[in-house]
Amino acid sequence: MPRPKSLLLLAMAFPILTVGTTAAQALPFQYRTRPGTIAHALAQPDGTAVSLDTVLIAKIKSSREPVAYFVVRESANAIDRIVIITPPAYQLRLGMSVDVAGP
Repeated sequence: MPRPKSLLLLAMAFPILTVGTTAAQALPFQYRTRPGTIAHALAQPDGTAVSLDTVLIAKIKSSREPVAYFVVRESANAIDRIVIITPPAYQLRLGMSVDVAGP
């Protein structure tokens, strides 16, 4: 059974983690829609060349799967994600910051 001191520390840490998560979701609208963000890229018509700057690798599926792809997310907003359907380079690692460009 955990000691009361441990429970108190856990109870104190939880609100801090929740506040940090909601602060990331409350980014200014102008930031989320500026060129180079996922929200801006998704708002473009199909076939438009777009670039994403300073996104983080969130998931990697190698070529051993039926479809090789990787997922990137905004560094300042973990909710906005996009799937890149192409075989990932072997140098990619989870959490790595990358720039992505393509049609």
